[in-house]
Amino acid sequence: MRTEEENKKIIDEYPFLRNMWWSREDQEYKWDYESTILDPEIPEGWTDLIFCMAEDIKPLLEESGQLYDFFAEQAKEKFGELRFYHNGKCPKEVDEIIEDYCVLSRNVCWVCGKPDVPQIYDRWVEPWCRECYKNKELWDKFYNDPEVPNKMADTRSWRIFSKDEDGTKIYSRDISDKAQKIRKRYAERMSK
Repeated sequence: MRTEEENKKIIDEYPFLRNMWWSREDQEYKWDYESTILDPEIPEGWTDLIFCMAEDIKPLLEESGQLYDFFAEQAKEKFGELRFYHNGKCPKEVDEIIEDYCVLSRNVCWVCGKPDVPQIYDRWVEPWCRECYKNKELWDKFYNDPEVPNKMADTRSWRIFSKDEDGTKIYSRDISDKAQKIRKRYAERMSK
């Protein structure tokens, strides 16, 4: 858990990461500096991922004048992937950025934040790096099996396939720049 001072710094930089709750008494959303959306359910290893996402979202929210109107209603891990639910007060591009980082979270170790790791399927879907995973036998089975496409794809081929708004045309979106951003942030953190 972060201190109130650390949370204040995060919320002042990225107001949409504040932890909001509905006050039945006042019939409005409330927040304070006791916690951020990172604290309740986000695995520690995904902190870099969340900050990379926040850096990409912030300029769009500032440009649209929605920096203080937009907020995350819930952020959590589900089926080995980041889930980020928000109040909807944002440009469409923000949803695309969130989707990109949710896809990338599948291959970021949720313990240490190392990128380019496989997901393990053993009753639970979990992204682990070799160092954080304790059961080497199970790890080797999944990590070295060529039939299981575990690792993040090459930078140039990291894409998301989606349908347009009316659902008729399928298109792809290259998210390799976001994968590079996560790799860079992790490398910087590890070099300190």
